[in-house]
Amino acid sequence: MPVTTTPPAAAPRGFRVDRGEGALPGSLHGNPRLAQWLAFDEPGVVRVFTGKVELGQGILTALQLIVADELDVAIDAVRLHSASTARGPDEGMTSGSLSIQDSGGALRQACAELRALATRVAAERSDTAPERIAVRDGRFTDDRGRDLGDYWSLLVGTDLDVPCTGVARPKPAAARRLFGQARPARVDLPDKVFGRARFIHDLRLPGLLHGRVLRGRLGVHLQELGAELALALRLPRASGALVTELDADSPAARAGLRPGDVVVAFDGKGRALIRRQFSKRIAAQVQIGVRQRERHERLFGRARVSRGASGTSMLSCVGLVDSVCAGYSTRKSGRTTAASCSA
Repeated sequence: MPVTTTPPAAAPRGFRVDRGEGALPGSLHGNPRLAQWLAFDEPGVVRVFTGKVELGQGILTALQLIVADELDVAIDAVRLHSASTARGPDEGMTSGSLSIQDSGGALRQACAELRALATRVAAERSDTAPERIAVRDGRFTDDRGRDLGDYWSLLVGTDLDVPCTGVARPKPAAARRLFGQARPARVDLPDKVFGRARFIHDLRLPGLLHGRVLRGRLGVHLQELGAELALALRLPRASGALVTELDADSPAARAGLRPGDVVVAFDGKGRALIRRQFSKRIAAQVQIGVRQRERHERLFGRARVSRGASGTSMLSCVGLVDSVCAGYSTRKSGRTTAASCSA
């Protein structure tokens, strides 16, 4: 006799992280039909569908364990079908460490529902109370040891293209025999070990190009100049950013900056100085307004700084990514220092 489940009054749709009380777990929200997750149309085989894909993180092996544990079938009887747009659930994307939470949670609930459904059919056919029926390796028996059939015989003619009710309870953790204990062969390991092109990040399209981000480097380390620091350095006002360190052979060092100088302007602007030094393209020339001080130096923190203040100089720096810069020249003219570099 065909057996169907009763659909809920209103099944929630779509993906969400906040799963309120009574809501279907995981990706069952947007994919509530049992047939989207499980099939018993091949004797001795549980076909499992998931919207998640194997990226080398072992997700298909983990989902295989969840299904085998919840249904009480052999691990080898569980066959995973990953990201089948024709048959399986739409779970959006595989990212953010959500596969166990969303796909695993959905499969565990769907398996609990199928287990309860098969138990109910076995109870009706054998005139046995459901609580007296147990399942082992996919076969159902009563407390007297009578064989009541397996999933494939009990679910023949049962319509699984119905919404999950969420009524059945998955096994408590103490009743699980496989999860955390069994060690099945991970389906992703052989291809990783032997370097086979199996995963999405191994895809190589014709004419595929790769790029990287390159940023200009002036090689100057700055610290915001607050009122307390300006007072300690005997500066006329708390304005600018203190040069605490210079990278060796950097554009800033070749332009004449020294630890203890105060940068007061960057390309004519006097705000957000620390951030502005990283905003220029490679080989761009920038003008830096600097208040340079006399050579009476003392140790301040890790940087050598100067007391007293002189006028403001304009330093011209060319920022390069390359750490070694050859063929540069430095020339001084009055209170302006210019440096040009070529990689």
